[in-house]
Amino acid sequence: MCIRDRLANKSVAKILSDNQWFNVYRIHDTPNIDKLNQLVGVCQNFGHDVKIEGEGDELKSSINELLRDIKGTPEENMIETLVTRCMSKATYTIVNTGHYGLGFTHYSHFTSPIRRYPDLITHRILFDYLNKKPNGNPKKIEDMAKWCSSREILAAKAERESIKFKQIEYLEDKIGNVFNRISEVSNSYRIPENASTAFRKLYLNLQEFEDDFQQHVHLENNILFPKTLKLDFKTLNN
Repeated sequence: MCIRDRLANKSVAKILSDNQWFNVYRIHDTPNIDKLNQLVGVCQNFGHDVKIEGEGDELKSSINELLRDIKGTPEENMIETLVTRCMSKATYTIVNTGHYGLGFTHYSHFTSPIRRYPDLITHRILFDYLNKKPNGNPKKIEDMAKWCSSREILAAKAERESIKFKQIEYLEDKIGNVFNRISEVSNSYRIPENASTAFRKLYLNLQEFEDDFQQHVHLENNILFPKTLKLDFKTLNN
């Protein structure tokens, strides 16, 4: 999204808020503290220091510094994934609490009504405001906002499932191949793999590899393995 779009989204949200009009805001909460603590533990194992004691700009600055430090390192993709997981999910609501990620006190999706329904709702609200029509029904607008958030989650899930299917299909002729990578393994056998774009996630049975894991770091439900990974399995788990 370009700066012009963000400024337009910010300006429209501010105008409607200042005039006490009910509107669909795009809000984004602060990062999850438990996941931030997990991130610190992982980074320390790779010699990276990240400070999470501060709030607001201090925390953003520390995370941005971490992302700069890991550029070009073998662990870059894995740590970037963990940083993303620390972030709260942005949602739609009529209760404006600001957008942490962008650093805006007011933010709405406005510039893409042709492809995103929340933008179209904001267009209609702004149209009514400019034409001096009555303010909208807050319950109706909030229900629409919640519906938009739920559809976004469903779409993201469908996208992940479709990618998973194609990745498994891609791996069908890779059994027996060896890849030197740092992998993250969760209790659901998910491995974001760095071998190539297509290897972001692999699905396999950990038991078949248990004896091969030499160096590992336990992180609650995750285990990090700086280890050669050989695809040597007969079945793939969903």
